Amino acid sequence: MRTWIGLPWVVLAALGWTAGCGSSAASDSGGPGNKPDTEPPWLHGDPDNVFATTEEGSAKSLGSGGAAGSGPGSFGGAGGAQAADPLGTLCPGYSTGAYSHTLTASAVDPGNLAAATRAREVLLRGETPVPGFVRPADFVNYFGWAPPANVADGQLGGSLELRPRKVAGVEIPNQFELYVGVVAGKVSRPPVALTVVIDSSQSTEALARTKATLEALASALKSGDHVTLMSADPSVPLLETKEPAAELAQLASQLTLGSGGTVGARLPAAYDRAKSYPPGSWNRVVVIGDGEESVDEVDYSRIESEAANASIFLTVLGVSGQGGYGDAGLHRLARQGRGRYLYMDSVSEPAAVFAARFDEVFGLARDKVRIRVDLPSYMHAIDPEPVGGNGAPRDKYLAPGEWAHFVFHVTVCSGEAIHDGTTGPEPLTATVTSTLADGTTAAPELKLGALPVKKYLALTAHPGLDKLAAIRSFVDALKYPEATRFAEAKAQLSANASPGPELLALLAKHPGFPKD
Repeated sequence: MRTWIGLPWVVLAALGWTAGCGSSAASDSGGPGNKPDTEPPWLHGDPDNVFATTEEGSAKSLGSGGAAGSGPGSFGGAGGAQAADPLGTLCPGYSTGAYSHTLTASAVDPGNLAAATRAREVLLRGETPVPGFVRPADFVNYFGWAPPANVADGQLGGSLELRPRKVAGVEIPNQFELYVGVVAGKVSRPPVALTVVIDSSQSTEALARTKATLEALASALKSGDHVTLMSADPSVPLLETKEPAAELAQLASQLTLGSGGTVGARLPAAYDRAKSYPPGSWNRVVVIGDGEESVDEVDYSRIESEAANASIFLTVLGVSGQGGYGDAGLHRLARQGRGRYLYMDSVSEPAAVFAARFDEVFGLARDKVRIRVDLPSYMHAIDPEPVGGNGAPRDKYLAPGEWAHFVFHVTVCSGEAIHDGTTGPEPLTATVTSTLADGTTAAPELKLGALPVKKYLALTAHPGLDKLAAIRSFVDALKYPEATRFAEAKAQLSANASPGPELLALLAKHPGFPKD
């Protein structure tokens, strides 16, 4: 069976959001996937047509894994071997070798926030956000974030939740939402080296936010950190400080940008400067601007090479206001440079975000973060048709304090199997693998769950799924501003303690929101 998985879209698609691109996940046997000619009569279709992906996922059929096989408990066969069917009486026609009982996915840029704060700015002006610029993952990252609790420094933590799946408030028999949340603990922060390239074509409003951003950086930096300020205009001398905590705010007040040049043309000099900093630091090139006219002439191959080979990531801090804003170009810069993408929607936002999440924006705790979910033999992923397109796999990372959210839709061949004496005790387990910050040294695995399905279903608290469902309703209303979407969002947000009230207050500013 083919399974279409990935992040951010595995989070969003599994909640009912679809993307315009996807890629096939081939089986480990090397064929086009082990999908049977005839589906068992108990297999439910997926009415939402979800599980689009922008990353390459893989689905390993039980008994057809590598040399050690794959699958939960004693039912995993040796490499290529066909596992026995323990469910013949409960699920006639069920073949354990034909369905995916192992789900794998990689974390995909969980740190981008820009679309959420850009939409907030537009709503607070009483205007309608452009639906195409509403990237659901950014809203999950921004409004779904919480400080990691009970996670040791340098370690990973997480949670696993399972509950019956509902569509339009109606429970779908034998279908479930499976949530895995992973968070990185704090790390000892090394020196920070920032080479900041500032767009020279900013409006007065954007310039005020740029200065506020530099002042907020000054408050967050420490002795021993380094900052170089460069205007996109090459005629403006660069400014360097080795004690930015004391000097950067003063430099910001005296900032001169000129009027010529482009960010794209200035980036090679920025990377040359960044490479002069000593190794071992969080070395970042930072672009501050509106992306409207000055991110052309970009050498994307160098951006990718410096990120991959020298660990110099490119972080984008968007600033604008009521003027034009080139979201697509700035988003691409951050994505290709393995950095984070934020938007400062007010002069107060930089101080707020850097006070709470500085290490998340600029740091790295674990690289190549991946999860594997081992399902009981009677459970597997729902497999709709792909949306289409393709995407190349990329290694992703988690910064200190950063969350990655994974949601899957799964089904069981029979509800009786959950309580059966033979199949019921089989565990549902998630395993998180990663490397240390160097990208090569394997880190200890994190195991989540390992309880029978009925134990998870007995739990009444689902904080991860509840929060994501509330955010989903808000995003759906922005993307499809219709009366029914607004009503559903109002109900969901009213029942959610956090971030429900904040999002409901924002949604009420939407011109299409029904007035009581």
